[in-house]
Amino acid sequence: MSSVLPAIESIQSQIAARLKERRLALGWSRTALAERAAVAPATLRAFERTGQISLARLAQLAVALGLDAELERLFSTPPRAQTLDDLTRQAKRRQRGRRHHTFTVTPPPIGPHGFLDTK
Repeated sequence: MSSVLPAIESIQSQIAARLKERRLALGWSRTALAERAAVAPATLRAFERTGQISLARLAQLAVALGLDAELERLFSTPPRAQTLDDLTRQAKRRQRGRRHHTFTVTPPPIGPHGFLDTK
């Protein structure tokens, strides 16, 4: 679990930095974004500094910044196959290891004259 925490903190910091870059590219102050997103300015300031924020507040900021489509794509399902080649590629990716069953076939008993012994 300790190896997961730095990765999560890095992701949080990257998301905060990207949203801040977007805010600055739009020429908005923190106060302006906070008002548009209905988020407390202190919450936005803490998020940009630490990367810590609730999912609901992150969604509000994304919508205000016009990034809601990106947020919706975050865990979306892959697109449906459009061609037979697409379908084949998806099937190959989804294959799991197959179990191979081994069967032993015992030949029927043969009588002394080379025929099936029915006794």
